[in-house]
This record gives sequence, structure tokens and C-alpha cells, in this order.
Amino acid sequence: MRGAIAKILNYRKPAFWIIMFGLVTCLAVTICFATSPVRSEAKAGEGQKGELTSEDMTQKDGENAGMGRLSEEEVQQLMNGNGATAFSEERWYFYAGNDAPGEMSNGRYPINFFIRFYPDGTDYWYETGISSFVGEGNYCIIGDELIIADKTYGTSDLISVHRFKMDGARLIFQENGSANFLFVKLKDGEEFLQEE
Repeated sequence: MRGAIAKILNYRKPAFWIIMFGLVTCLAVTICFATSPVRSEAKAGEGQKGELTSEDMTQKDGENAGMGRLSEEEVQQLMNGNGATAFSEERWYFYAGNDAPGEMSNGRYPINFFIRFYPDGTDYWYETGISSFVGEGNYCIIGDELIIADKTYGTSDLISVHRFKMDGARLIFQENGSANFLFVKLKDGEEFLQEE
């Protein structure tokens, strides 16, 4: 007991340079996390001119367009032009493969995947019963195509885009020009059914 008390009474502050090193390190880490990398600008003469159409997403109008990733500007052109509309009422669509084991990025688990669309052009989705992850974004309807711009897990420069063909009460996933979802990896032609 006396030894512990003696240690406390003989405690000395750390050297000035150790404290300064710690402060500088904390400051440097804070600056690194508070800043984003500089986004590279497109070279002159490259990029999209005029309005972006849904067909552009499957062509090489940008180096990542074929993978379902577009720049913020390209997404805004798509969502605000070409007669883009939204549903007039709230709609729910459920993945046709729900309640059955499905292929996911982290193993085989039961799927509970739905997408909810709002009349203001926003949407959200929930992919699995094993995660609390909820995705969100904006959507538009152009002709018989529904396009979701995913705010949740695009990269810092690009936004993930998911494309569906609308056929009555069904949404049919279009793999070409689409990014896939986080947990449920959809294949071309897989369906979502509208809640009745």
C-alpha cells in the first residue's frame, strides 16, 4: 500500500516534446479526416453534351457508365430531363426471391428485400433480415424504365445507378448499365412485385 502511495506522490509530467508530438499527431489525423481528395475534372472536349438519356447509361459516355455509376451532374440531367416522372402515389415492391436462401456477398441468408417509392421522387430499400442497413436515393421513370440513383453507397465521385424495366406490377432488374445492391446480388431479369 505504501509503495502505491509513494508512486502517486512521485509522479512527474511527461516531457514537453512528448506532449507536443501527441498534439501534432492528433491535429494531422483530424485534418486528414476532415478533407476530401480533390476530384479530377474531365478533360476539355470529353464528357456529355446536351441531355443525358437512359440509353446513355449503357454506352461509354463516361468511363464508368457501363458499370452503373454516373457523376452527380449526369444523374441530375437524367432525373430532371427527358420527360422523367415519378409515381403519383406511394408504392412498395418486394423481391420475388424473398423468404428463400439467396446468394449474398457474405453468405447464404434468408432475404427480405423491398423498395419503397414516394411521389416526390425519393425511395428507400431494405435488403436483408440480418442487417440494419437501409439504402436511400432518388428515382425517375422514363418510358417503361425505372432508374434509381443510389445516394447510399456510391463512391465519392460517382453515384450507383440501378435500372429496372417496368412491366405492369413488376420491376425487372436490368443488369446492363446497373450497379448491384450491397447484400443481394441481383441477376439480369430478376423481379420485384408490387404490393397489392
